Amino acid sequence: MTPAGCQSPTPAAYARIRGLLTEGLVVAAAQLTAFAAEVHPGAGGQLRSLAAEVIAATARTSPMTRVDALARLALSPALADLVDPADVLRETTRPGVRTTGQPWVHGQVRLLLFPALLTRYPAVALRQFHDAVADSWEDAMALLEHAADEILDALGPDAVTILHTAIRRALSCTSPDGAAPESVDGLRLATR
Repeated sequence: MTPAGCQSPTPAAYARIRGLLTEGLVVAAAQLTAFAAEVHPGAGGQLRSLAAEVIAATARTSPMTRVDALARLALSPALADLVDPADVLRETTRPGVRTTGQPWVHGQVRLLLFPALLTRYPAVALRQFHDAVADSWEDAMALLEHAADEILDALGPDAVTILHTAIRRALSCTSPDGAAPESVDGLRLATR
């Protein structure tokens, strides 16, 4: 994207990303814009302007392409104020977004956005985690794995112990005999 020593993407890089928009490759343009914002946090105005162009271009795409592209931008800390991850997640359930017969779409977007939701909208993230636990233990664990850095930042070095204790307590609360099961989905729970 940038020769060594440059503080921002080159004019050619900006032109190439804009070319992707012209070619209809909006998700690729969003990913490269988010990457450029990560690599060049001081680039500021030009990258934010490019991100605004990508956001505008999503309006001319299919609903799923729009959701995918916006999700990529929502994950960029430098561009976080331009795209609301909770709104992007809501778009997966909005009428007109073709997810009928494709339940994986919402789950995939939820997985992708979970780290951003956890840091910016903890209540929304908690609701999504609750829904995942109710639907699939595997999906819930995938959310935790996908947001490992954010969880460690929030809970500190005792994150594993805190989560283990909370999960055992939750399993005990929902168990008919008030005790956590010895294993869940083949995973043996250590006793404390």
